Amino acid sequence: MLRGSKGDPSIQEFQEALLNWWESKKRDFPWRREISPYKAILAEVLLRKTTAKQSQAVFPALIERWPDPCALGQAEADELKAVLRPLGMHLERARLLKALGKELCARFGREIQAEALNRESLAGLPGIGQYASNMVLAVCKGEALAGLDRNFIRILERVFGKKSRHKRPHLDSGLWEFAQTLIPPNRSRDFNWA
Repeated sequence: MLRGSKGDPSIQEFQEALLNWWESKKRDFPWRREISPYKAILAEVLLRKTTAKQSQAVFPALIERWPDPCALGQAEADELKAVLRPLGMHLERARLLKALGKELCARFGREIQAEALNRESLAGLPGIGQYASNMVLAVCKGEALAGLDRNFIRILERVFGKKSRHKRPHLDSGLWEFAQTLIPPNRSRDFNWA
């Protein structure tokens, strides 16, 4: 990777390098095959505090059993817990997903249209904070928004020397602002997944 005048790669160089890496190294997950707002939202909640490998084992069963938000909101707690057990924290996740299903159903009905998604329509949803909201909008609508998670934070530190002084770096507004400058407008989904 070429270096800029201060030793950092230019934003364009970084974008190109990361997207080139993505093209040869991307991984296949069920929530990436057939993109829908409901699946994108569920994936973000499932991926919290667990690995993609663990989540991909649970995701198909979850979608098959509860194919829409209203069905998820009506889920039997014990059945939901049983499906989520392999992820750990299954009691908390079941409660969260049931509440999320109810709220999604109330706001959007059985089918969430991508056109209906925006910051306001996602605000206050159980389990959906800034990161998940940005990822859903980047994945479903192609909005140029950063998904600042631990991996992205690690890249900012290693490549650009950006280190947070916050105990919880994912809440550092300076890191969010810098991460946002890196997002290519026309490939935000791939960039964030990379």
